[in-house]
Amino acid sequence: MIIFALILVILIHTNAWCITDFKKTLREQVSKGHIPLGYKTARKVLFGKIYLQPDGLIQDIYCQINFTESDGVGPFKIPEHKRLNTEHAWPQTRFSKDFP
Repeated sequence: MIIFALILVILIHTNAWCITDFKKTLREQVSKGHIPLGYKTARKVLFGKIYLQPDGLIQDIYCQINFTESDGVGPFKIPEHKRLNTEHAWPQTRFSKDFP
């Protein structure tokens, strides 16, 4: 519902009733403030901010194992890939094949 409302607001405020204009306008709107991150920096943010729980743990989504500071988990840290693989926190299946 929120996405529909956002699309409607963009259409009304930009007069982008043509699908091509709408796509362009939508891309411009959702790209505002976007800062591309390299792979390593994205992993630091993913593990050290987004998935780091308040108690300092990261949970493996496949086997529900909790990883702690002794596993290399912490603010803006990247755990050793042999202990916690990036895909075990953010499965590649959440992306399309065009955006792995």
